[in-house]
Amino acid sequence: MPIEIRRARPDEVEELAEYTKRVHGDDYAFQASRFRHFIDHNFIILARDADQGTLVGRALFEAIEEPKFGAAIIWGFDVGEGYQGQGIGTKMLQTLIDEAKRYFQDHQKKLRFLYLFTRSDNEIAHHLYEKFGFKKGPTIGKMFTDGEPDEMVMIRDFRGMN
Repeated sequence: MPIEIRRARPDEVEELAEYTKRVHGDDYAFQASRFRHFIDHNFIILARDADQGTLVGRALFEAIEEPKFGAAIIWGFDVGEGYQGQGIGTKMLQTLIDEAKRYFQDHQKKLRFLYLFTRSDNEIAHHLYEKFGFKKGPTIGKMFTDGEPDEMVMIRDFRGMN
């Protein structure tokens, strides 16, 4: 099955919100507003099953404070059930890193640090991120709900590598 991985467009906000509602149970209106903000000010990488025409993954990029700092965070990185283990996450993460470098270049800066949060017990995700040079940082506790595993920070240092 061919998978298309690219930056999301403004006309895909509603579809991204529907995907997030379906996969995570998140509030549609809140997520649609959030995704509009990301597309207007930063970007979202999406993965689409080209045969089915459906979204199968997404990752949100956000510069921290201002581009002049060269730091950013990845929010909401996921690949849908039934599509995991096929290299889609790897392609999404590579696309996101390439687009992040371009984002900072467009602001006459270099990407210095890229952060993300992941569940402390998600070894598959840890392996993917480590493959791209992310290092495990501190475990910060239950970030979203009390019933989930602790969250861990992972950091990639790009200084001297751009």
